[in-house]
Amino acid sequence: MGTKLVFKLNILVLILLITPFYVGHSQIKDPVHLSFNIKGKKNCVFQKMVSENNVIQFYISGQHFEYDPKDSQIKELPESDLKNISIINIESLEKMAKQERKRLIKEGEKNKSIKILFNNQVFDKIYLYEKTNDHLIKRYEVIWIEEIE
Repeated sequence: MGTKLVFKLNILVLILLITPFYVGHSQIKDPVHLSFNIKGKKNCVFQKMVSENNVIQFYISGQHFEYDPKDSQIKELPESDLKNISIINIESLEKMAKQERKRLIKEGEKNKSIKILFNNQVFDKIYLYEKTNDHLIKRYEVIWIEEIE
């Protein structure tokens, strides 16, 4: 093979290896503030399970979130602090994730490189809020776990 052809093939391989890392923004950078038991429809099913190592599993209407104390600390806030925070319910979170996935697919079709996001890749940060009593709210930094059925 000629030197020019080998050089072109090397460049092509390099582009193919790098492209997946530069296909648009792969996640929503602004933190998402999710309600565990503050704001939600009455038919939502909420479940919280704490393991022996204090890892907490949250289930909200079939969606699974995990808080690991090694990654962050639980923050307690007075309920009045929530006035300046836009807390969303699980339906809004799912809608935002669906829109982001569609946006990336359309962008990928143009670039001929589609990236599929797992749940934990959609949002940069998810804060989950749990009302513990009349005046205190706990805030957990959680990851959205992909459930495979």
